[in-house]
Amino acid sequence: MSESRKFTEWEERMVVNVGRKVGYQWNVECDDVISELMLWAQESWKYVTRYRSDSRGKQKFMASLYRKANKYARSEHQQKIIHYKFDKDKIENLYTEKQIETGLVVMFLPPDTKSEYDEDMWSLVADVSGVYASLRSEDKSLLAWKYAHLQGWDEIGGRLSTTADAARMRVRRLVEKIRARASADQASRIME
Repeated sequence: MSESRKFTEWEERMVVNVGRKVGYQWNVECDDVISELMLWAQESWKYVTRYRSDSRGKQKFMASLYRKANKYARSEHQQKIIHYKFDKDKIENLYTEKQIETGLVVMFLPPDTKSEYDEDMWSLVADVSGVYASLRSEDKSLLAWKYAHLQGWDEIGGRLSTTADAARMRVRRLVEKIRARASADQASRIME
């Protein structure tokens, strides 16, 4: 930057303060907003020099900084929302119901039979096991009857003193609960 294009201490402080404030308000990287403001001020140097000679120049300079910062931050925020919505759709469906059922079956297998599975299966089983551990004991028993002991719906319904259809629905709800939580766990690891 040439000597004639040097910011005053007050101008630099205003760029940083406005950049931080607007960045926090819009939940975007403050350093990016500050960089954008510095670039804008350099490119609009004639306005900066005009503000210096105006009696209300400081207010005008601040207003211009806020305008530019908000425009940039709003754009960045919109990009984050679009990206988040896109990822959220993918995240909510990371695991299918069938994958969760497979994970439950593998989770209940004896340890010596599990060596043939790949890393993706182990990731799935880890996610399923984590959610399974947080379930109520009645729900754990229900899933064990179905996926460890491979009992039919009539047997499970009899144990619950209900119909086979009611037992099937209860298991389906548990599988969906595990799918949602396991997908969220997987998503949090992906987003890190």
